[in-house]
Amino acid sequence: MTASVHQTIFLIDVEGYGAKERTNDDRLALKKGLSQALDTAFRDAGVRWDGLRRQDNGDGWFVLVPADAGKSFLVERFPRVLAAAIRDHNTANREQAWMRVRMALSAGEVASSEHGVTSPAIITAARLLDARALKKALARSEGVLVVGTSAWFHAEVVRASAAADADTYRRIKVKVKETRERAWIARPDHPYPPKRARTAVNPRIPLVAGFAAVVLLAVAYLVFWPTSPPAAPGESIVGAPRTADPCAVTFPDALGGYGVVEQSDDYGNFNRCDALVYPSGDRADYIDVSVEFATGAADPLPVQWDGGFGLQRPPAEPGHCTRVLLLPDVGTQLVVGADGDPAGTHDFCGMAETAALRARKALGDDQVPRRQLPAGSLAGKDACALLDTAATTEALGTGPVERIPQFANWACDWSYTDRPGLVKVLFDRTATEIRQPGTPLQLGKYTARVQPQERGDTSCTVTIVYQSYVDTRGQRTNELAVVDVDKSDARPEDLCAPARSLAAAVAKRL
Repeated sequence: MTASVHQTIFLIDVEGYGAKERTNDDRLALKKGLSQALDTAFRDAGVRWDGLRRQDNGDGWFVLVPADAGKSFLVERFPRVLAAAIRDHNTANREQAWMRVRMALSAGEVASSEHGVTSPAIITAARLLDARALKKALARSEGVLVVGTSAWFHAEVVRASAAADADTYRRIKVKVKETRERAWIARPDHPYPPKRARTAVNPRIPLVAGFAAVVLLAVAYLVFWPTSPPAAPGESIVGAPRTADPCAVTFPDALGGYGVVEQSDDYGNFNRCDALVYPSGDRADYIDVSVEFATGAADPLPVQWDGGFGLQRPPAEPGHCTRVLLLPDVGTQLVVGADGDPAGTHDFCGMAETAALRARKALGDDQVPRRQLPAGSLAGKDACALLDTAATTEALGTGPVERIPQFANWACDWSYTDRPGLVKVLFDRTATEIRQPGTPLQLGKYTARVQPQERGDTSCTVTIVYQSYVDTRGQRTNELAVVDVDKSDARPEDLCAPARSLAAAVAKRL
């Protein structure tokens, strides 16, 4: 096995290559046309197509682009040149040999031997190429090309390039086989409108679509948009954070117009409650409307104020929409998110808006209802007390580190202030039957798993099973303590050693 080398992973696939109306001659024309189009686009970028390590996949290509060739060209002029070359092919061939293509980009350390190559980044690109959201984006496009990038590639390459039209990308969820992660898509020759053009808001008309009940609630409770928030009431709305019940402000019944709804109060951290909406009754097709308390400064977005409460509406993304209810308690928010299949046509923003406005109506000037936490639960622990700055600097190197507690100290960050480097300790709950990925690890009496790139493309995560219990729906559930080490200038697999070291320190204090 040779040493790993950082490379860009480029995958491309012809839509409907195996369609029954295509003949063998048509498919041969497609293979020739795609090779010529790629040769044209790479040559335009100053890269020799025949000099790249590549593999013919039948209906597309797998290509490794070396680091010294650069990355940004793949999301700048290259897609437009490729799309133009494909259109030239279509003009010169009969309709059954026309092509439209999906392209996926990722990057990472690639190991190779006489048997081939392997890398988590290759798996990411392959799953992205096969993602339903990418296929749907091409199906709905008037162009011939759709591009998908990993989250890392978008953050480090697309957003860093002024010529990449980053504002025309849309975030998606990739759910293929064992892969569950965020990615980004663009349609170079039929681009999505820039995000900045979609954020304008009429200050006196709430942005509510779809469900009539949402409109009625918006009119009743969000009346005006002053330039600054009104004075907050003297008494705390949240009260003691650990006993504030997020399920008391979730209201699954408010979402009944969207389908069958059930509540789940044993998922994620202890500041969260979920309403699962089944629009068609199919258990495999659902939207997760999550309601969770959060702390920290509000995002710099427009705010619509009403009696000490504010509402922010971040731009929607495929399969996701968020509403943020700013509470009278300074620095405290109720974050409502609706998540589902990015290819779905459900009214995600309508659901998020309905849940947020229903919570606003219920709160009024009253305090959030209380709950009693189970004895012996992680809910009684303090994530900030499970690590310290000394342990962080011993694992990742000396330097100024800021500790940032999250809501009720059920999550805590240690962040370097002079360079990349972040350690997270947070609590989580998930069904026992959901297999945790990664390598098994024993930390004293606790079982754990180690997984690079589980929570992000630039991190390694250790998940510790604190205890199992039967939840309110009769499902066996794990309480988890999660240690995540993130460093954008390091390889994720190189972060697993410090993640294991920090997880061992956490396990001792549990």
